[in-house]
Amino acid sequence: MVPKSISGRISALILALFAVQFIYFVITAFNYNGFAVIVSLVTVVPFVVLVGIIFGILGVKKEAGIRRLIPVLTLMISAFYGGFSIYLIFFWSFGG
Repeated sequence: MVPKSISGRISALILALFAVQFIYFVITAFNYNGFAVIVSLVTVVPFVVLVGIIFGILGVKKEAGIRRLIPVLTLMISAFYGGFSIYLIFFWSFGG
């Protein structure tokens, strides 16, 4: 189940980083206001998303079988976080 290639293992590390970020954003949303979560998303996530997409694609190319699951999950979550970040940066309106 654990990827064998270096890019697959790095994508597993990035997947764990996404899980930590999600937990951090949920805790921030309940302890502070929503604006703090938006600021955290806009400042941190785009950089991790780029690395996640790069190593997710490399991991998908190098892994085979069930070992491909972690790079595919990393790629899917990177795409979701990236799309959500783009939505917040360019399309979110604060009522103005």
